[in-house]
Amino acid sequence: MSGTLWGTDDDAEPTIGRVIARHARIIPDAPALQAPGAGALSYRALNALVLETQGFLNARCLGRGDRIALISTDPAIAAACYLALACSVTVVPLAHTLTRQELDRLLGALGVSAVAVAGTVAGAGNVDGVDLVDAAA
Repeated sequence: MSGTLWGTDDDAEPTIGRVIARHARIIPDAPALQAPGAGALSYRALNALVLETQGFLNARCLGRGDRIALISTDPAIAAACYLALACSVTVVPLAHTLTRQELDRLLGALGVSAVAVAGTVAGAGNVDGVDLVDAAA
């Protein structure tokens, strides 16, 4: 693995965040994510999103050990948000089609600390004391 894009012999653990950061240093303008009709997101931009997301979460005392549900109607936005969140917390992707009752039940059962809403999701608001965090902001 020495000298590859995936890491070096010095990397104790090639995490998603480390791989993204390494790609951002070596091939910053290469596409990291592509989606039909959404264009491409470069490694530089994805790494910036990861760092911004980590700062946002840390400012709210959210991090390793926390579970954040991700709800999105847009697969391209969901993919970028998932990667950015997964570098700091456990991500629980949920369908945007869930009813309020289903969402309430799942959030409690899964021990979710917060909900990241990427895009416009009908009925978004505080759900039984769980904070809603706008992931697209």
